Amino acid sequence: MARAVQDCERTANEISQHLSDVDAYLRLDVDKGLNDLKISDWHRLGAIESHTEVYVQSFPISDKIDKALGLLQSTSGNFTLGNLGTTSQS
Repeated sequence: MARAVQDCERTANEISQHLSDVDAYLRLDVDKGLNDLKISDWHRLGAIESHTEVYVQSFPISDKIDKALGLLQSTSGNFTLGNLGTTSQS
């Protein structure tokens, strides 16, 4: 399980690097307070919710969410994964 999590994190970081200039890409990842949670800790949903709320309300993240929502609301047309690698929306 730990190896699968590491592989997912590595893949997410690679995708983030490749799509760093693409406004249509947004990755949300609560990075503080949840490091010690295990799958068996599902009963701690209140703590997960609290940490997630703090994360989403922090300035850099809330700003990214607002920009992504604006892009979703204002963009018409289609994007493919191929487009995302070569196209940047401003």
